[in-house]
Amino acid sequence: MNTPLDPALAAARADVFDRILVEVDETPESLVAAAQAKCLAATDGELELLGVIERAPAAQTGMAAVFAADSAEAEVAAALEHAERLFEPTSVRFVAGRARDALLAEAAAVEATLVCVGLHRHGRRIAALFGTLDAAALRDAPCSVLVARPGWGATKPRRIVVGVDGSPESARAKQAAQSLAERLGVELQVVIALCGKALDESVYGPENAEALIDPRDPPAALAAAASESDLLVVGHRGAHGARTLGGVAERTVYAARSSVLVVRPARQR
Repeated sequence: MNTPLDPALAAARADVFDRILVEVDETPESLVAAAQAKCLAATDGELELLGVIERAPAAQTGMAAVFAADSAEAEVAAALEHAERLFEPTSVRFVAGRARDALLAEAAAVEATLVCVGLHRHGRRIAALFGTLDAAALRDAPCSVLVARPGWGATKPRRIVVGVDGSPESARAKQAAQSLAERLGVELQVVIALCGKALDESVYGPENAEALIDPRDPPAALAAAASESDLLVVGHRGAHGARTLGGVAERTVYAARSSVLVVRPARQR
């Protein structure tokens, strides 16, 4: 069901899709992230592709370190060039360093409104244990984060799901989801999960009259609703730099099978 965009929300629309930063490497997952970022970018928005060559792993190969470093650099450079041809970004950067650190530093430097990363096949525990790129982005990115899974990108998502609970965080998520659904002309499904923290009564207002009400907790309810959708949107209520990935938004990312957009407050200028 389509939810009409509230004029008041449209006037104060968060700039989630204005300046998007995507990490591109030699993996197919990063191309998925770049394709989806291209689709989500605002009409007059900026899209930056970031390639990072990690020399530290190559240094562990001993005498073959120079060859390994050159090979890794060539692979990332080729992937970045390929992505540039496909998605015609506003800008491209190629840097050396640790991918997690480079991505976060670049996001802060360019005041990105959205960071996009591809998700490899692992769950929340593996992400937390090994400090994966997606985990780092979810914990420490200074802006909203898209964790991309395969399923769409060449055109647009077929259906968007957003979770609401009456909180300011979910209001921002719904605002972003509504503006995106309207711009792309796709269906938007609002979901209210009953099991969890006490819901604000405002969540049952007329603007959510067509919402799907699910008795489960938010991660389970939203993951189920998004099982036949391409994009799930959730608000982020936790502090940056949390030690674990135990918040509702993070747990939802790893419970869902679709791409998940985690909306954080817009950067103050």
